[in-house]
Amino acid sequence: MKLKIPVAILFATVMLVMMVTIPIKADVGARTENLIIRFYGNVESAYAALKAGDIDAVGYEITSDLYADAVLDPNVVLGSVGDRGMYEFDINNNYTMSPLFPGLRSPTNFLNFRRGLAFLVDKDLVVDTFCGGFADRIDQPISYQHRGWRNQSYWYEDGTYPYEYNPVLSAAAFDAAGFVQGTTANPDYNPGSPGSAEYLRIHPDTGVTMGLLEVCSRLDDARRLEAGRALCDQLRLV
Repeated sequence: MKLKIPVAILFATVMLVMMVTIPIKADVGARTENLIIRFYGNVESAYAALKAGDIDAVGYEITSDLYADAVLDPNVVLGSVGDRGMYEFDINNNYTMSPLFPGLRSPTNFLNFRRGLAFLVDKDLVVDTFCGGFADRIDQPISYQHRGWRNQSYWYEDGTYPYEYNPVLSAAAFDAAGFVQGTTANPDYNPGSPGSAEYLRIHPDTGVTMGLLEVCSRLDDARRLEAGRALCDQLRLV
């Protein structure tokens, strides 16, 4: 017991030394006494607050529509930034898809089915129309600013990207996965649209007509919402 007393005193002394305040010289630099950070549900609300004079800055990228308004407002100062964020379609490729269909293999678990989905994404449409040109294509999970780290074996810029938008190749990929057309008429069939299926596709493991795939899109971002709707429109056709 006697040995523990010196150890305890030493520990307390060390703690006291570690807690000694060290004065520093800070005559210049930013001050944050009056800094107020406010959170908004979307960038449109934040921009509206900026226009109303409720806040002084929006620390987030604005949409092309907001940009068109901002460039005409002499009271708004814009700053160009290279966003490192990425927007993508996330595919659940688990073997099973729902408790409603126990043991049934999910369509998105089939590699060729996922390839078919990739062929239905018109990235140029997303960039040019839904994003108003305020975006860059990426065909690998690497943000555009870090494209020097990308896999150099393929890239859309040199025409080697293997999944460029092509509904005909999408239909072929679905066929290769076993999701061929059945006998139920497709209500969205469009004979003038390349790759459009005249009949609804069947599941290869059951031979039963496919039900609807669930595609979830965020409602708080018009760009992602429109991209999701575009993918759904393509899926109905093929």
